[in-house]
Amino acid sequence: RVLSASELLLVVNEIDWEIIIKQYKFDAKVLRGYRAKLGKLPQGLIDTNIEYFKRKTELKGVEGQELYYLKSKELLNGIYGMSVQNPAKVSILFNDCLYEDDDSKTEEQLLQIAKKRAFTLYQFGCWTTAHARAALQAGIDICGDDLIYVDTDSCKFRGDHDFTAYNEDRKQAAIASGLYATDKHGVTHYGGMYEDDGIYDAFITQGAKKYAYEDKKGLHVTVSGVSKNRGAEALAAAGGLDAFRDGFIFHNCGKTRSIFNDGTFGDYEIDGHKIYITRNIVIEEQDYTLNKTDEYRDLIQTSRAELLKILKNLDTF
Repeated sequence: RVLSASELLLVVNEIDWEIIIKQYKFDAKVLRGYRAKLGKLPQGLIDTNIEYFKRKTELKGVEGQELYYLKSKELLNGIYGMSVQNPAKVSILFNDCLYEDDDSKTEEQLLQIAKKRAFTLYQFGCWTTAHARAALQAGIDICGDDLIYVDTDSCKFRGDHDFTAYNEDRKQAAIASGLYATDKHGVTHYGGMYEDDGIYDAFITQGAKKYAYEDKKGLHVTVSGVSKNRGAEALAAAGGLDAFRDGFIFHNCGKTRSIFNDGTFGDYEIDGHKIYITRNIVIEEQDYTLNKTDEYRDLIQTSRAELLKILKNLDTF
């Protein structure tokens, strides 16, 4: 969110623009614009999306199919990733038992080679995320002032809000395109619909991708980089949701960090084998400490102070 700005330069498409003009007061000047013919993705790409969506849905939770479920999920996510990755890739050569970068081509030359082989477009990825933001914004609009928290694909809210009309529209679109599948319980899932995740007995968040809640199934923890199961176990051992505060440390939680070593380390002998180690990445386990940035903490405190002023004036009235 942009709180204020004297000047701001943005690159947006028409879907982003429709959201922005409804939520901000500003004067705008278009410095550069592009246009292209509006249309569907290539049918082959649509069919591949549908295929992996069906596989993922049908295999979820099926005993003995865990690997195929994960692979289907990865492949489905990879369709988006293919469109937004850097196409100018440097080749790694294996010469005389050493890995070396192939620096025989410039970045521009690599880009031109990639263009000749391209079977997808960067624009596909840009509009994928734009449509996803529009779908999330639709959920936010339905929840109104009862909205508590949003993630990339979910809205958490208080009270009772009706998603029926929105979901019916998405259901019909999914049926028309073939984007639906039935899970192991016989429940049919339609792409693009909001699905009821149930009622939470309690919920707490410490910022984006950092929340925990209790429902009839027990305690749940979602923290970026922390294993859900290990996180829930650690929080339960510490007393539950009350412990989900700044400073709480998740030990042995499955979180890792990558250390980039850019130098050359030379010859090493390990288990009787000589290994020449060049630049590398070391992945090591680490603890995770709940915390907020100073800017985010200040924002919360300022918002709380302003809210208290409003409530005080309402009481006076």
